[in-house]
Amino acid sequence: MKTLLAILIAFVFIASIADNSEELIKYAISITVVATLFLFFYLKNKQDKKKNIREVSDSFPYSIYSKVVGVSFNNNDGTSRQENIKKYLSVGDELHIKGYNYNGNPAIALLAKEGKMNTQVGNLSAELVEDIMELPEDMEILIVVKNITGGTPFKPTIGVNIEIFSTNRI
Repeated sequence: MKTLLAILIAFVFIASIADNSEELIKYAISITVVATLFLFFYLKNKQDKKKNIREVSDSFPYSIYSKVVGVSFNNNDGTSRQENIKKYLSVGDELHIKGYNYNGNPAIALLAKEGKMNTQVGNLSAELVEDIMELPEDMEILIVVKNITGGTPFKPTIGVNIEIFSTNRI
């Protein structure tokens, strides 16, 4: 959406500086070509990412769906998790995990893998943390963003739903 807005602004700007209709057409064609190339590579990258996640997830026999918790809090460094989700997450992205203690209890942070690396966007629920802590240490996990919710005037808080793929039943 932001890209389309930028293209529209570029067209309006060009229309204001073009001296004649031939110059306007030349500029418009240039912008259209650049925008088309950008869109092509953006969509191809998104498609490749989904394909890679699908191929990797095939090697995990178990999966469960969950919500990311704590998405409305700020991180220790003062960054907004809501802003981090907007800037760094999209459907199909893989998330990293990082264990830590919260008020004396084990917790698992979910971190963006792309964009700004290791930027926290939320946590796994306490119930999932307990279940995961009981599993073998050699268990492999893949966490993928399934959808992003909210961000509208009626539901302003942005949420994240994930699928957790694992080599053991959680």
